[in-house]
Amino acid sequence: MTNLFLPLNEPVRTDLERLFPLLEQLFPIPGRFRARLPQDVAELSRQLTSERPRRDAGYLGQKALLSAYLHYFMPWNVFRLCRLLPALDIELNAGDAVTDLGSGPLTLPIALWMCRPDLREIPLEFRCLDRTAAILDAGKRIMQALPSQWKIRTIRGSLGERIEGKPAKLVTAINVFNELFWDTHDGPRLVAERYGPVLSALAAEEGLILIVEPGIPRSGEFISAMREGLLSLGRVPRAPCTHSAACPLPGERRGAKWCHFAFDTDEAPEALHRLSRAAGLPKERATMSFLLAGPPLRGFRPGTAGKAELAGKAEPAGTAGSAGSAGPVAIGHKLAFRVLSDPFPLGDKATFSREPLLLGRYACSEKGLVLLRGQAGRIQGLAAGAYAEVQGRDLQRERDKKSGAQIINLM
Repeated sequence: MTNLFLPLNEPVRTDLERLFPLLEQLFPIPGRFRARLPQDVAELSRQLTSERPRRDAGYLGQKALLSAYLHYFMPWNVFRLCRLLPALDIELNAGDAVTDLGSGPLTLPIALWMCRPDLREIPLEFRCLDRTAAILDAGKRIMQALPSQWKIRTIRGSLGERIEGKPAKLVTAINVFNELFWDTHDGPRLVAERYGPVLSALAAEEGLILIVEPGIPRSGEFISAMREGLLSLGRVPRAPCTHSAACPLPGERRGAKWCHFAFDTDEAPEALHRLSRAAGLPKERATMSFLLAGPPLRGFRPGTAGKAELAGKAEPAGTAGSAGSAGPVAIGHKLAFRVLSDPFPLGDKATFSREPLLLGRYACSEKGLVLLRGQAGRIQGLAAGAYAEVQGRDLQRERDKKSGAQIINLM
């Protein structure tokens, strides 16, 4: 299990920088419309957020909005994925297929090309599904300019469309499902129940499923529900989860914690930051909620979602198959956790003036939500998405008054 959101290496940073001249070459903006690009970006942002109910279903078929998406939203999404994908255990071999649902301008293949150069010379088939032909065609033009051994097949259609060919080694859905639980009467859990079996059916038995959504509470609730549904189908969470016990962050009640990650955008291209500022949408941080689910473990019994019981020998703590329980952690047992939140101060102001500053961060573990507590240097040194293990004796009986999380002392 590795840390998430590692810094970009120099080749990836260079490829991200080169994306903008490529977009200018393939999709030039006439001079009289160039000055309007920041306004078009701001307008598309409104249509994707506050004005969603009034948005036309074919909005990306409009030239101005398509241009705004290609020059702004797509590069930001590529940047986010380039921070995530290298940390995920995704292995693809010659002849494997990737099915990308809601592919838009082929954001996932573009990001994979940039941050996984080891895959470029492997013959892979990408099946890219979207309901808007114009955005698919734009993505295909971009991929044609990026040399690889990949076969790109675009399919115009909606989720649930029949996709010809063998089951995929990797099924992806990037920023797709929020469209459904916002634009329909179905909430996140109903959408997860409906489409979990669809994703599982598209994937090969040994295949992976990757879902990425905006890092907001409703997406966190959706990811938790999808995780539960895929578990019931025998598809075990690989990341960000350190376990396959019940999700401690279902996000069902108002004010509840939800599973998401935030990271700095310092490494994003300066051209993208300039456009963001011009559109009145400066981005100092990026957020996401995501789930990578893998094939069934040997001995896994379907139908135990929330318990993830394993027949026979249990997996070691901290692996994708470790089962959770409500009991105490045995002495000598290692408890794995994944850092979720930013640091925040603990105690009152009077305490701060007398003692070294204590900070806290929330993390997820097989024992549920935990609060990491320690001195500032120790807590700030943990990056968002960091994976770590502690001895069971470090898990305190004391609980956080605000969240009810058990406390882990990191001194």
